[in-house]
Amino acid sequence: MGALLRIPAAAGLFAPAYPLSSLLFGHGAYAGDPVAVTAAALCGYTFGLPALCATRPLLAAAHALQLEKVPLKAALVSLGLLVPVSIGGFLFSEGTASAAFSVGLGLSAGAWCNVLLLLLHVNGALRTEGKDEGEGLRKFSGACPPACLVYLAAALVMAFCLILLAEPAQDMSLLALPILILVAVALWFAGFLAFRNEDARALARLFRRD
Repeated sequence: MGALLRIPAAAGLFAPAYPLSSLLFGHGAYAGDPVAVTAAALCGYTFGLPALCATRPLLAAAHALQLEKVPLKAALVSLGLLVPVSIGGFLFSEGTASAAFSVGLGLSAGAWCNVLLLLLHVNGALRTEGKDEGEGLRKFSGACPPACLVYLAAALVMAFCLILLAEPAQDMSLLALPILILVAVALWFAGFLAFRNEDARALARLFRRD
C-alpha cells in the first residue's frame, strides 16, 4: 500500500517539477534561473520520497522491539552517505541546477540508506527472538519487490505522460497543473482497479460507505 501511494507521488513531483516550481515561486526577483535551480533540487529529492515515507513505520517497529540505539546509528550512517554524495555532485557539477540536483540526490541516497539499515535491524531482531512476525515479515519482503517493480513501471509511464503534457506549456496556470496531476492519479488508480490490484481495492474500500 505504501509503494502504491509513494511511488506515483514521487513521479508526480518529478515530471512537472519545473512548472510546479514556476507556479509556486516564479514571481518577481525569484523568476528565471532560481526556478530552474529549485526544480532541479526537487527532481533529486523525489528519488528519496518513498524512502522518507517508509522511515516512520520502520522507526515505530524499531522502538516497539526496544532497539533504541538503532535509529540514531542508522541516521548517522545515512548522514555519512548524504554528505559525500551532495558535496561530490556539487564539486563536479557544471552549473547551479546540476549542483542543486546533486544535493537533492544526496538526500535521497541518505534516506534509502536509512531505510535499508532500519529494515535489516528490525528483521534481524524478529529472527533472533523467534517471533511469528519474523516469518510474516520475510514473506512480505519476498512479495514486496515484484509489486514495487510493477508500481515503478506504471509510475514511469505516468511520469512520461505528465512530461509530454506539461512540456508545451511550462508556465502552467494555477488551475491547469492541479487538474493535470489529478487526472494522472485517477488514471493510475483506475488502471490498478481494472486489474484487481489488492492494494488499490483496499484503498477504494476506505471511501465506500457502510
